[in-house]
Amino acid sequence: MPWPGREFVLQWGRPEPWRKLPLPQRERLLCLAASSGHVPSLEASLQHGGCALKAEVLQSAAGSGNLAGCKRLIDEGCSFSEGAVAAAAQGGHLVVLQLLLEVAGRRLAPQCITAAAHAACLGNQRPVLEWLESAHGYRPGAVDVQLAAWAGHVALMEQMMPLSPEYTPGEVEDGYSGMEARRRLLMAIADGCPVEVLRRHFRKLWYSYSEQQRRQAEDAEAGTDPEAGADAEEAVPLAAAFEEEEEDEDAKARRAIGIAYGLGFRPGDPGMSLLSTVISSATPCWPSKLRFLLSASAWGPELARAHIRGVCEGSWANVILGGAAEQPDFLQRLKRLRVAGMRLDREIARAAVATAARHGHADALVYLWDECGVSPDPRYAMTKVREGSGTPRHVAVLQLLRDRGAVITARDLSRVDYGRWPEAVVLELIREAADRVSSRRGGAAAGEAADEETSMSADEAKGLWTFAFAQAARSGASQRVLAALRGRGAAIDLGAVAVGGGEEALTWAATELQAERGADESKPVRFCRPVP
Repeated sequence: MPWPGREFVLQWGRPEPWRKLPLPQRERLLCLAASSGHVPSLEASLQHGGCALKAEVLQSAAGSGNLAGCKRLIDEGCSFSEGAVAAAAQGGHLVVLQLLLEVAGRRLAPQCITAAAHAACLGNQRPVLEWLESAHGYRPGAVDVQLAAWAGHVALMEQMMPLSPEYTPGEVEDGYSGMEARRRLLMAIADGCPVEVLRRHFRKLWYSYSEQQRRQAEDAEAGTDPEAGADAEEAVPLAAAFEEEEEDEDAKARRAIGIAYGLGFRPGDPGMSLLSTVISSATPCWPSKLRFLLSASAWGPELARAHIRGVCEGSWANVILGGAAEQPDFLQRLKRLRVAGMRLDREIARAAVATAARHGHADALVYLWDECGVSPDPRYAMTKVREGSGTPRHVAVLQLLRDRGAVITARDLSRVDYGRWPEAVVLELIREAADRVSSRRGGAAAGEAADEETSMSADEAKGLWTFAFAQAARSGASQRVLAALRGRGAAIDLGAVAVGGGEEALTWAATELQAERGADESKPVRFCRPVP
């Protein structure tokens, strides 16, 4: 879509519209103008934006290949960072990259060259890598191979693998560094590459792959393994196996992990990291990756059972569930783990509820409460929602929790990340808290947790709303949000508004302070322009 340069200059080529915007929005607009490649748009933003020229501005221009914009920003004294070099390299903008390396100078050149190479691997930019090699003598290493794998660039990854000694076939005696490099590459492949690539490289990268596992995998692939069944990579039926375990199965699982992860690794860490990577992979073939990992072609039944059991131990539940919840189909991933044998004991169920609420998965909450027999605790879930990033999915979660009796309190609003939550959702939360409190003050409490705000003193409530106001103002919340918080009793924090707000927000805040203090309106409060 072409940049609407003429329309942008007509709208933003004067100071008035910029005064309405809080600082984060002005900074985003400046970055957009820097990436547009349209000189008048950048000039208008530089003249009227009132923003410091942070490194992100140059990075935006470099990432879009805007050579003229980069030169203009450098002349203006824009902050410089490796991020700009990386953005140019990842986008394949060689001329911009050459300019930025000149600006970096001799002192910063080595780290900038490395950053450029890493970014070129992420962007699959072979010409950039070739230029770095010819002009600066750069040689790809283990990290470059891993980054190409994370980004799913299979051909580039496999082209560079022979150049890195860490990925040559070897035994455990290769030492920790070689094993660790192979483990990291395997995780990168599991995350970003198709399942066929994971199958192809698993044996030589999984450092604990034993001869017994190798024979089992070969038998399974040849169809001669009596335990392989019709599908050589069908997951081990762990849930059923758990029901038939003998009393010493825990000891067997621990021994299996101990044998596999000797030589100084904490028991279970490498495999649990790999399982976490697979279950959180964004590739469409993630179910096939999970089936492969739990099959005789990879871990085999004992190790697979041990790792699924490990999900329920220590902090791994939060790690694995949290990674899976980053994807929109968290419910399907949760069900896959359940089928594989993950038990929902009290702690795991609580972690699953917290994860679903934090990441905005209403369907997973319904599944846990209504189908898995997890005891509903909407108030606990509400405390986790406020830790989330405010995605559109959270609207459905809020509706579900309200339907199930959760009450939004001043404490919830004092802990929301106002810089990330959409304005409409925040306004709804503030209104909901006001409605629930006003409707409850004249009646009986519906529950102990719901009395959280009504039981506090007026000063305590005002303190929470004031803290919420300061948080919102510093993060650049809109004037509508600030006014809504003010309406709930928050005190004005003019300094916080100056940090994140626009000139109009400052004028409004100053007017509110005048009215509160009974000041003479003929003597307005004076303030500086917004502090970038």
